[in-house]
Amino acid sequence: MRIGVSALAVMVLLNPAVTRADEFCEAAATDCRARLLTYINREMVRLDIGTEEITDSKIADAVIARFHARVPVRLIIEPRRTSVVPANGVILNKLKAAGLPMRYKRAGDIVHWKMMIFAGQNTVEFGAAQLTQSYLVPVQPYVNFTQDPLFFSTDTAIVNSFERKFDDAWVDTTNFANWGNSTVPARAYPYHAVDPAMSFVPAQNFGTRSKPLYDAETGGVDVIMYKITEATHAEAMIRAVHRGVRVRLIVEPTRYRSPDNVWQRPRPPRVPSPEDHAALLAPPRRVRLLELDNGVEWHAVRAQLLLDRSGVLRMVPQGVRPQMEQQH
Repeated sequence: MRIGVSALAVMVLLNPAVTRADEFCEAAATDCRARLLTYINREMVRLDIGTEEITDSKIADAVIARFHARVPVRLIIEPRRTSVVPANGVILNKLKAAGLPMRYKRAGDIVHWKMMIFAGQNTVEFGAAQLTQSYLVPVQPYVNFTQDPLFFSTDTAIVNSFERKFDDAWVDTTNFANWGNSTVPARAYPYHAVDPAMSFVPAQNFGTRSKPLYDAETGGVDVIMYKITEATHAEAMIRAVHRGVRVRLIVEPTRYRSPDNVWQRPRPPRVPSPEDHAALLAPPRRVRLLELDNGVEWHAVRAQLLLDRSGVLRMVPQGVRPQMEQQH
């Protein structure tokens, strides 16, 4: 059973066909696949998908149906994921055989995107959930589920930012290559500006951008993180506690203890684990490290919540792996 927690409040939507500026869907008790399929099935202009993993045949069939309905579809994929999840390769081959244009990252670290652009609906969906049934549909609500949030936005600045970054990757022939049916990649959108509120790794260094926010915080810092392997964030949280700022950190303990976690295992001595952080900072009693029972996993939710003394709550999407993945 894999359980995550969203850093923001869940918005329960009674009518998934109604699009608001900001919508959240989490599979704690909601069939987020049904909501995603609603957006896919009604798209009439263009559908662009960036995904690390896709194993859900219902989503694949819906995407193919849009393509057969003459809606332009493009996919940026991560075939290396197939070595871990063989079902990913089955769906990728199915999409390729159906004629969908697909490109993959051939150099450097992985594509870690989980996003869809619905151009005709001026909507972008992004978050931490893979396009896999176990991420999108609860087995038993509030008992057996993966609670990685899906975020739907109709904020034009955010939609345009994803359109620009998708196009940039699509036409990048140095780092990306044809996986199928995309021998001559071309842009589909205007050269939109990227909203400065967004952070796209590796084009931007998330640690460098986050450091001044940590260091300026006076009210409180709340972090929910699957894993932390970069010193910038760990040390900034420690500095905040030493200033008297309340810091709360929720992590996935089994992820840190797994010998298969190659990102954590070679951790330099200066980057202590969350357990080490808690021991180091226990005397001030300003850090609470929350772990779950064995066998339960807090999965890939990434966010910082910064609360200043004016009571303003700011959410900063967070990814604290080294600055190599194609990430949002």
